[in-house]
Amino acid sequence: MTTRQATSSLRTGIEAIRRWDAELLAAASRVERRGMSALMRALTRAGDTGGWVVHGLVLLALLRIDHAILLRMLAAGLLATASSQVAKRLFRRSRPGASIPGFAPRVVEPDPFSFPSGHSTVAFAIATAALAGNPVLGGVELALAAGIASSRILLGAHYPAD
Repeated sequence: MTTRQATSSLRTGIEAIRRWDAELLAAASRVERRGMSALMRALTRAGDTGGWVVHGLVLLALLRIDHAILLRMLAAGLLATASSQVAKRLFRRSRPGASIPGFAPRVVEPDPFSFPSGHSTVAFAIATAALAGNPVLGGVELALAAGIASSRILLGAHYPAD
C-alpha cells in the first residue's frame, strides 16, 4: 500500500466514524423524557467542578473515606482536567451544536471543543483512583462516571466517540 492509499483509507475511516458519531448523537437526542432530561442534567452538574467538591466533602464527612484515597482521587481529577484541556486544544474538534446544522444541545457548552469530554475524562480518572484504593467505592464511582459520560451525549454536548 502506498502512502497516498494509506492516507485515503485513513480519511475514509475517519469520515465513517464522524457519520456514525453524528447518527448516534441524533438518535440519542431523540430520547427525550421529562424525568430522563432532569436526571441527565443532574449527572452533568455532578461532573462539574462544584459537583466534585460536594462529592469529595460527602465522601470525607459522611462516609469517612480514607484520606489517602481521597487525595489520589483529587490528584487524578486534577491531572485529568489538565490533560483533557490540553487535548481539546490539540484536537480542536467542534461541538455538535457548532458542527451539525440545526442541532441544538440541551446544555450550555463550557468551551468550543468537544474531544475529549472533560467531564468524562475526569469522572473515569477519579473512578480509577477510587477503584485502586477501595473496590466498593470504585464500583460506585465507575457507575457515576458512566452516568456522567452518558449525560454529556444525551444532552448533546458531546459525540459518542468523545
